[in-house]
Amino acid sequence: MDVNSQNFWLVLPGLLQSLADCDFAVIDLEMSGGVTDRDDSRYSGLSGKELSYAMAAHAATQYNILEFGLTLIKNPKDKNSEFVTTTYNFAVNNLFFQDTRDEYIFQRSQERVINFSVTALDFFKKKGVDPMTLNGFEGEHRAGVPFLSRKEREEAIEQAIRDRKFTRVGCEEMDIPARTFYEDNIELIRKWYNAKPRPNSQVIMLHPRSTRVSLYRRLVAEILEEYPDCFMEPFYSYGMRISVKTAETLKIEEEKRRARVSDREATIKKQACLSIVFEALCGGNFLDLIDTVELSATLAACPGWRNNIGDLQRHLNKCQTALRAKRPVLVGHNMVYDLTFLYDAFVGCLPATLAGFQFRLLAIFPRIIDTKVLAVHINHVDGNDPLGALYNDFKHGRPEITHALGFGYNVDQGRAHSAGFDSYMTAVVLIRGSCRKLAKVKRGLPPWESEFWGSVRNTIRLGRGTKHVLGESTSETSMCVMI
Repeated sequence: MDVNSQNFWLVLPGLLQSLADCDFAVIDLEMSGGVTDRDDSRYSGLSGKELSYAMAAHAATQYNILEFGLTLIKNPKDKNSEFVTTTYNFAVNNLFFQDTRDEYIFQRSQERVINFSVTALDFFKKKGVDPMTLNGFEGEHRAGVPFLSRKEREEAIEQAIRDRKFTRVGCEEMDIPARTFYEDNIELIRKWYNAKPRPNSQVIMLHPRSTRVSLYRRLVAEILEEYPDCFMEPFYSYGMRISVKTAETLKIEEEKRRARVSDREATIKKQACLSIVFEALCGGNFLDLIDTVELSATLAACPGWRNNIGDLQRHLNKCQTALRAKRPVLVGHNMVYDLTFLYDAFVGCLPATLAGFQFRLLAIFPRIIDTKVLAVHINHVDGNDPLGALYNDFKHGRPEITHALGFGYNVDQGRAHSAGFDSYMTAVVLIRGSCRKLAKVKRGLPPWESEFWGSVRNTIRLGRGTKHVLGESTSETSMCVMI
């Protein structure tokens, strides 16, 4: 199923239920760029696995996710049942909303970089975007599902609490009139404040009549950073009034702060759509990212869904509880780049070292299988065959694999290099490759603790022909914290 900004909220309740029910979650990403030059000076002194990780981490910070593919696998109930897959292909929006004042303020504080390789421009060309002028890019991109990292969400709330409403004045703006105004009023405010003014006293400052009123107000705001018990308000159109805060003004200030935080939480919930899916995958708290009132109103137009907020809330609570108790095994193919891109987009800054990365990664995803490593484990390839070649070998045969109605993403057309279909191909390799090695499947794939997964458990391919063991997580319910 293709998922975009138009149908995301309609798909979400069923997606969360499928995630809670599945045993394996297979991912694949289409990125706007990938491998970087290993001769780059930033890699000086690095070799082997550390070099491979550094290159993957740098690519993740330079490029973006364009599509996020997800195939969920549910083990059969008995030996006569089929494996059931559910596939989603999320178009990803790396831009920010600007529909409300708070959304505009928030996006101005962000420094998200958007870059494209030539391959990515070809990707957009197929979607009607001019690769030379990028005409049509914004419309195509905004049709995707937006996201926020944990770091971005945390900083967004802190920013709303701090309430820095002004941008500091740069040197290029400090001409002679501005500097004179700044220096005169530093002295004026200092003398007034040192005289220990009563709570109801005030000082009025007049600024030059000009079109730069906002500049003078920013200068005064900078001065008042040293006087936190004072506040500024406009005085007609040609001045500012500085007063000492009173109980009443503190109450008003707190009400404004709560309103800012409420607006910011609404901005986050609107922007963090795909983050809900990520948090569900890793057993995190996704309920705080969902506005159940808005979601219920959206679902009201969906046949078969009762417009009852209580029912919806119980459904979401049930899914989160199930996923926190037992999140699915995360599966990918040759997935080091998928993992670094996921971490950078949905968690935050990547650790500087491979050791730091694997420690934090296993805290989020304690169970990982790389089918590139699995293919070698089952003596099928030397580790260099592409995913498409593996899929062609495994796409027919037993065990039976079926897809939930409406979720067999391009199974018949076989559209490779679409994240959704690539995740489905990886799922087929996982199921039939494992079962071929097992020879006899009694009931689904072996449990995670089985010796069968011993040589592939939490092991990824890191560089050509090189395996890397990430290690064992301390427990299934290992921490899902802000990292």
